[in-house]
Amino acid sequence: MKVCYNLLVASQPPTVHTYNTLIHGFSAAGLHYPASRVVKAFLHSTVEPTQSTLVCLLNHFKEANDSEGFYKIIERMTGKDRRGINIRRKSVEQVHATDSLHKWAMTKDIAVNRDYVIERAWFDVRVFAAIIEGMLRFGYLRYAADTMALGLNLGIAFSMQTIRTVLNSCVLELDPKPAMVILKALASRHSLIEAKFSKITHQEYIARRVQSLLYICGLFGISPATVVPSVEAVPASMLLSEYHKRGLMIARITRLAAESDIKLKYFRSSLAVIARRLADCQSGNTSPMSSNLHLRPRRRLTKAAIAAVPSLGNIEGAKGLETSEEVQGTVTFSGNDKSTDSRDKADDARAGFEDHFEPARSKPAHRDVEAVASF
Repeated sequence: MKVCYNLLVASQPPTVHTYNTLIHGFSAAGLHYPASRVVKAFLHSTVEPTQSTLVCLLNHFKEANDSEGFYKIIERMTGKDRRGINIRRKSVEQVHATDSLHKWAMTKDIAVNRDYVIERAWFDVRVFAAIIEGMLRFGYLRYAADTMALGLNLGIAFSMQTIRTVLNSCVLELDPKPAMVILKALASRHSLIEAKFSKITHQEYIARRVQSLLYICGLFGISPATVVPSVEAVPASMLLSEYHKRGLMIARITRLAAESDIKLKYFRSSLAVIARRLADCQSGNTSPMSSNLHLRPRRRLTKAAIAAVPSLGNIEGAKGLETSEEVQGTVTFSGNDKSTDSRDKADDARAGFEDHFEPARSKPAHRDVEAVASF
């Protein structure tokens, strides 16, 4: 109450440091409603934010468990939201008509959204870390991995805590996609990791985590030193034991089986919808279906397609299956109808991965083979 009174009777308007202090203080105390009122007041003001302001905004929505507000703030910071983040915004007509504004648009990091030119926020290591922590809080590991990879490619030196958090999350989730993203980022910017993890205990941790990520991706024959050369001195006894390797392989197979089951249910439900539509075409019923399942827009069916309905097999048991938007988002369709052996795909992926790591090798290839054999 005393703070509110002092703000009301103050002769000067609040500065950016006032907003930073209030947002951080209310969020740290768990008072999310007054913090949200301060955030709303800041976004409706003309006060330009600092890097600390961006971190306070991201942390506020993270602590308030407001994923929608979190991503809206990121959109304003990146210029995807044409309102911007209170840095600078001008109309396209103003930029074309004024030489100084044209020079500003040519020299600054800007985004053109509809009729406005918006200056983007500058992302330093604190902003990147706040975004990654928020994405992990909301369960978006793949986005967090992509953000860390982007930061590493831009030369951002993340703290040891942020790197540990992302690596641990990748190992716990057993998801090969973010694991592969992190591995490629570590291989291309291993010097940033080696500077943070210079002690022998830190190198042992990195070696074990990298080896775990390699096993999650199914890359069993690649040494951790191929990704981060500084861990070459880590003895094999400090790496994963055979027991842990088998555990990772079993967990990986279990996850792949679960994902295959989800995809199979989706395809069965899709076939059930197609069969019902074909049956409607045969019976002359053109009324819209009452099913909640959504496929691509209906196309005109040929006689050959209608005649092929009996060849779909027995799918009566799959008619009751429903698919959610989340499941639909996890299924990717390929334009190639030819079947490819999964083992060949794995070999191609492994070969491409080794080619990507080739410039980072700090030892001859035969030493890699000897190191792998010692595991």
